Amino acid sequence: MNDLDISNNDIIDITCNNDGSINVTERIPAEKTEKQKREEEFVMRVKEESINMVCRQTELSSEEAKIELEEVNYDYMKVLNKYFNFEKKETTDTNSINQHIYGEIRNLMDTGAKNFRIEQERKEHLQKVKDNREKIIKAQILQAKQNREKIKEITLEKVDEDDDEADEPTVVDEDDKDL
Repeated sequence: MNDLDISNNDIIDITCNNDGSINVTERIPAEKTEKQKREEEFVMRVKEESINMVCRQTELSSEEAKIELEEVNYDYMKVLNKYFNFEKKETTDTNSINQHIYGEIRNLMDTGAKNFRIEQERKEHLQKVKDNREKIIKAQILQAKQNREKIKEITLEKVDEDDDEADEPTVVDEDDKDL
């Protein structure tokens, strides 16, 4: 029996005879389906875009970027982090579940207290604005009353003067009588 090399994705026609023997009759080169072709084109475009992105973000040439990307299976973030010397800090969570629960309760209470305080300050500010408006309105009303009283006094003085003039006897000259 021949050693079969199936690494090149060839289709092998294998038939079984009636006597139980296996015959390899033909090797047909595998044709890629349309879907496989589109997938390969998509993968190539993604790889090219990754290379271009790394080149734009760094001073690496496209060959250097391709080599770096191949090392990390085209994970451009790893290449960029390596280039800019960013290291991911490992965060160890030493808090117990109980500490998480109390932490969340504390955050909730802090947020509630903060919102309450802000609302109280807002109400206080609105009350001050309202009080100031009332003071201004009262002052305007008082000023209007005072102005009305002054106008009444002035008109009464004029009426009194006119009445005084009417009470005085008028002297008519004899010459004026003929007219």
